[in-house]
This record gives sequence, structure tokens and C-alpha cells, in this order.
Amino acid sequence: MSKVRQIDVVVRAASIASYEDGGLEGVFRLQAQCWDALLLQGFKHFLVEHIRFDNDPQRGHCALSRRLGLDDKILPLWTAFKYLLTESVPNLI
Repeated sequence: MSKVRQIDVVVRAASIASYEDGGLEGVFRLQAQCWDALLLQGFKHFLVEHIRFDNDPQRGHCALSRRLGLDDKILPLWTAFKYLLTESVPNLI
């Protein structure tokens, strides 16, 4: 979070379009070996529904944020996310 907070707020806002318009879908379409645990079932439901909402072309997050525009200034945010994810779940590497 400290790395993210160092990035300009306008760039942080613009980055929303990069992950709400299919970016996070690519990350979270990972296949778990087992979704049997109750907490994992809840997390899976959250992911599936969030991805469905993100991809609604009229009312989804992507439709609301797409006009913010994208450029390479958002790369440090994705790099920080990759670091956070791989440190939290090292088996993803």
C-alpha cells in the first residue's frame, strides 16, 4: 500500500479502467484445486459475480471507468499488485 500511496491520485484513478475492463478477470480466472471450504466458496462467488459485473457493457465497472483513459503511468500499480499477489500466494509464481 505504501507504494500505491506514492503514485499520483490521478494516475491511480485512471488505473481503474485497466483492471475493471478485463485486467482482473485475467488474474482471477485462476483455477483452485478445491473450492470445498466454506470461505473459499464465498470467495469464488465474489470473484464470479464481480467479473460478471465488470463485464456488463452498459452498467459494469468497465463502462463507468473506460473513459478515464490509460497510459504507461499505471504500470507501477500493476507491478505492485504482482508483488503483493506473489508474496501472498507464492505458489502462483
